[in-house]
Amino acid sequence: MNKPLYFGNGNGGKGIEEAAADFKAKILRSRSFPLLHSGDTGPGTAGEKQRPGKETPVARQADRSEGSPDSERETTEHWLGWGHCPLESAVPKLSQRCTRWSCLRAALCVLSVVLLCQWLLVQRGGGRRLTLRLVKPGASPMQEHLLLVEENSTCWQIIQGDRQEVERALLNSITVSLKHQAVTEVDYLNMTRNCRSFVRARKYITVPLSPEEEHFPLAYSMVIHQSIEMFERLLRSIDTPQNIYCIHVDRKSPSQFHAAVRAIASCFHNVFVAAKLEWVTYAGWSRVQADLNCMKELLESPVPWRYFINVCGQDFPLKTNREIIRSLRALNGSNVIESDPAPGFKKSEFSSTPPPHPTSIFVGSAYFMASREFVGHVFDSAEIQAFLKWSEDTYSPDEHVWATLHRMPNVPGSIPSTQAATRTLGRAVKWSFEAGDVARGALYPPCTGRYRHLVCVYGAGDLHWVVRQRCFFANKFDPNMDNTAVQVHGGISPKQDTW
Repeated sequence: MNKPLYFGNGNGGKGIEEAAADFKAKILRSRSFPLLHSGDTGPGTAGEKQRPGKETPVARQADRSEGSPDSERETTEHWLGWGHCPLESAVPKLSQRCTRWSCLRAALCVLSVVLLCQWLLVQRGGGRRLTLRLVKPGASPMQEHLLLVEENSTCWQIIQGDRQEVERALLNSITVSLKHQAVTEVDYLNMTRNCRSFVRARKYITVPLSPEEEHFPLAYSMVIHQSIEMFERLLRSIDTPQNIYCIHVDRKSPSQFHAAVRAIASCFHNVFVAAKLEWVTYAGWSRVQADLNCMKELLESPVPWRYFINVCGQDFPLKTNREIIRSLRALNGSNVIESDPAPGFKKSEFSSTPPPHPTSIFVGSAYFMASREFVGHVFDSAEIQAFLKWSEDTYSPDEHVWATLHRMPNVPGSIPSTQAATRTLGRAVKWSFEAGDVARGALYPPCTGRYRHLVCVYGAGDLHWVVRQRCFFANKFDPNMDNTAVQVHGGISPKQDTW
């Protein structure tokens, strides 16, 4: 019995093509198919006999001329089991297939390495191509303005405080030809006609990013009255499917603004517009009532949220959702409410009548983070309801209501009234009367944007300070004031832990 033929080292180091040529020559010389062992009947089942009347390969061979190319091809094809692939091309074809697969695998490996390197660069803050686009560049002028961070942008230089890039950004913000063209209500009405496309294009988070976040849902109250673009950017930066969001729209806002907000909200199962809307006035009770309306509806929702957070349309987060819930869980039921003893000038703004229950008045921010138990107690306590009724006749009640409730006894998560002033980590805000030369004792550098109601509307030059704050949110941002600040911070805002 002839020994089976092996390629490679078994053939004295011959190559595959030479070995195949030698093997073909042996077959043509012998005409006896030496690869068949005794008892074999061909390529069929082992031991299977040839059925009568069926033409065998040997019989077909006899009908052909000895040197015919067809004869050689069919003989070798049949016994080697390579179908219609001739012997002289079978090995090269196998080699070509292996080469193609090897090239494909190599290309995939290279691509994986490149993507991994880019991801690591972004993780370490050195990425230059963090690109989050609504659509491909050049699709439409409206969509181009929604780009969060442009390709090859200088956002990281601005974040790091590069003087040259900051000055260029500030110059662009006041150049008429480069003035930001706001995305309008009509634009959003058109984009939200296809919610699935809108959510995908704007890169909203559609699944909980971790079990930890899924089991610790949050409730948000968003009180807005203008700038549909800024509202949508804020919603995108804080939205996760396990949380729930109540949107209070000022009743005096234009009807088209209301329609655009409702169109955006309709694309999400966890976002809704408050059923009762207030006519909000600056420094009036309606600002507090807007939050109370959302609080009540959020308590009635089936979502078992753990903490309540109120924001306005000009906020941006400084922490990821996971970082926020970890900080809140560590509070063990306490609240994040700024509460300081009222200064003398502030006391004159209170009602002429004393509060219904003996209590000291404290002042603080209108924005806070409170436990679900605190929110429920606000509606269940007769004492608190009487205090809220009294506060309706005061100036800017949003600055003392929550701060005072946080000091009342028996209120969940409250602190004693005798405790020292508390500066919370709720908001990063630059007040005009606290800004200046840090070397001479000022709390922070001056605003590079503009002041509005004594509060800085951030410019690109403020981002170096903003991103280094330990607060949960920063206020205020306005794309019409400085769109570069909005684009840069909106692009690097830590919506996900991978940024």
